[in-house]
Amino acid sequence: MEFYQRAGKIAFGSYLRRLGEMMSQWATQVYTMYDVQLEVRWFPIFQAIIWDGGTTVTELAEYVGHTHASVSQTLKEMAAAKIVTLAKSPEDKRQTHVQLTAKGRKEQAKMLTMLEDIEVVMTAIFAECSTNPLAALQDYERALQRLNYTERMTAQRKERTHSVVKIIECKQGGKHTKEYLEAYKRLNYAWIKRFFTVEDGDRKALEAAEHTILESGGAILLATLDGEYVGAVALIAMNNDTVELAKMAVAEAAQGKHVGWKLGQAALEKAREMGMKRVYLESNTVLAPAINLYYKLGFTRLPEFSSPYNRANIAMEIWL
Repeated sequence: MEFYQRAGKIAFGSYLRRLGEMMSQWATQVYTMYDVQLEVRWFPIFQAIIWDGGTTVTELAEYVGHTHASVSQTLKEMAAAKIVTLAKSPEDKRQTHVQLTAKGRKEQAKMLTMLEDIEVVMTAIFAECSTNPLAALQDYERALQRLNYTERMTAQRKERTHSVVKIIECKQGGKHTKEYLEAYKRLNYAWIKRFFTVEDGDRKALEAAEHTILESGGAILLATLDGEYVGAVALIAMNNDTVELAKMAVAEAAQGKHVGWKLGQAALEKAREMGMKRVYLESNTVLAPAINLYYKLGFTRLPEFSSPYNRANIAMEIWL
């Protein structure tokens, strides 16, 4: 018990399994006490048949929330014990109808007193609890139905990876400026060559970045993940209230880890810090993930524009 108190939420599933095993052991003892000749694990299906009077395997599976295969296997065991009969539907051979046998109805009668006593005992146990255990478990199940455990863990894993992406600003004359500028160039050249052809405008923005961007009132941001440079973006001054978001590149190995999103958010925040009112960008629609990212960041498409880049076929802007 000490382990589960210490582990708390991270061992909740194991705790439920332990409680289930304990309840199953006690239930087996109670069945023997009341001379009920049934397996405890048959109870949900057995009781569902009683309440419905007779049904199909498919309907039972949906009703108790078990898989069709597990319900079918349980019913075969019950049929072997002569508790139920199984018969193919004359209208649809894919459907199997289930009925209690005379032995099954005898066991049902023996269970009536036991179930009444269980109701009294469980009511007393629930009264000793600070909250209704059944209601709490039903809330828990509804939460998992909205988004299951695996889906939530997948999202959390992505968020954790997202959270360790760090954004660094390359400042003019800084201790690591040369290193940052080299990373900025390396990432962008790799990105451009992967999709397009390096143009004169690219070389100007990359080879002389300290002069054309930093000295001209712009900014360069880098993203790191596990100590590696995985992304870069530049803000190039256009006039007193507008900067161009340019040269956003993400390393191929870091795709899908929200690097572009964090860079985009950081770039917009930096533009606000610089007192800018508008951020402009040019791109190409073949880069669908990038275009979707810009829309998510709040950019809208401009109907007309002119560009020094041959590859640019879309321009977007956002007002801060």
